[in-house]
Amino acid sequence: MANSKPLESHEPEPFVPLVDLTAPSGFVGVPPPRPPAPLPVNYMPNIVAGLVACLAIVVGSLGPWAASLGFGVAGTEGDGKATLVLAAVGAAALFAIYARGGFTKFGDRWIAPVVGVVVLVIGIVDAMEVDGNEVEFMNTMVSTGIGWGLWVVLLSAAALSASSWVVARIVDNR
Repeated sequence: MANSKPLESHEPEPFVPLVDLTAPSGFVGVPPPRPPAPLPVNYMPNIVAGLVACLAIVVGSLGPWAASLGFGVAGTEGDGKATLVLAAVGAAALFAIYARGGFTKFGDRWIAPVVGVVVLVIGIVDAMEVDGNEVEFMNTMVSTGIGWGLWVVLLSAAALSASSWVVARIVDNR
């Protein structure tokens, strides 16, 4: 009996589950998902600054973009309509990021910074067209200047670009 083999058992091998129901995450060897990193302290002020900048762009778009002798031409006579729509799009993107708790979808974190840059370019081009033009008024040449509405649009677009870029970088690192 020296060459005898051990008898094989016809009993099935014990079942080893792939899922450990006692483990908190359910799968053996897989750690539970980690919670998202907390938002830094500069997140909320930059969201608010971006939303306020969008509101200021709307106000500036409705104000005078060209002024001469106390009279002004509203921004909605020209490119102000485009800046109104762009400001609404930028505000919607920032609010959506805020409403989702700092999470983004489909790259929407870059919508507001791009809107800010586009509005800034529109404002700079219009400021160059408006400033220094001369018009005839009562047989006299009168120079036009940049109205307060265009100044508000220019400054607010720069603020929107900067604050929303900070928000985009914050939510990108989460």
